[in-house]
Amino acid sequence: MAAAQTVDWLIDQIVHLGSPFNDAAHKAHHSSPEEAQRDFFKAIMKEQIGEVITIAARYKNDWQNWREAETGFSPLRFAQDSLSFQSFVQLCGMGAEKNEDYGNGWSPFLFAVNYGDRTFIDYTLGHKPALDALAVTDGKGHTATALHLAIERRDFETVEQLIEHGADTGVKANTRHGLLTPQEYAEARHETKLAEMLSLAPQIRQLHEERFAPYVAALRTAPKPALKIAMKLAA
Repeated sequence: MAAAQTVDWLIDQIVHLGSPFNDAAHKAHHSSPEEAQRDFFKAIMKEQIGEVITIAARYKNDWQNWREAETGFSPLRFAQDSLSFQSFVQLCGMGAEKNEDYGNGWSPFLFAVNYGDRTFIDYTLGHKPALDALAVTDGKGHTATALHLAIERRDFETVEQLIEHGADTGVKANTRHGLLTPQEYAEARHETKLAEMLSLAPQIRQLHEERFAPYVAALRTAPKPALKIAMKLAA
């Protein structure tokens, strides 16, 4: 059976068996491409995963090129902007580019860091994003890496994660305070503890070995004492 015939047969079976996805499957099978596109983005926003799957199967050569009518966003960007995490994961599973270029250097990972969304940060970080990529943050040409964005949010957990995963603490961004590394940026913003954490990046990477786990939480409040104790234990 040809692939296209298989998709049609599966949709017909869903309809006739009275599946919970009945209405979605029927709509996808009989609607116009324009209606299907509109319904697809609506399903993404509402996390109606059955309908997302059915429409994508019917328009498997088209859905990744669709853009939401009002925002112009791709399916993946629209899911993330709508905070529809289950739809986001489903789209990635169906072939959407997990490190899609949203424009101006922005990726799903940088977008997640910028908004401090822990669920999206953890998921996208697990798919090898470009940790040191620079994104344009405004119309004046200012830029930021993930570390700069996390510093701006005072997000200790993400700064720690980025250091652990090997983010380059020497990359300079064109910030509002000048061309600065993450540590310099933290200092310019008077974020003393974050600057301290960044200055100790090599030691922090060592500290994330399993035997030092009890001291990891202390990094966010007292980086130097935590490292001092851990390094004594390592000696």
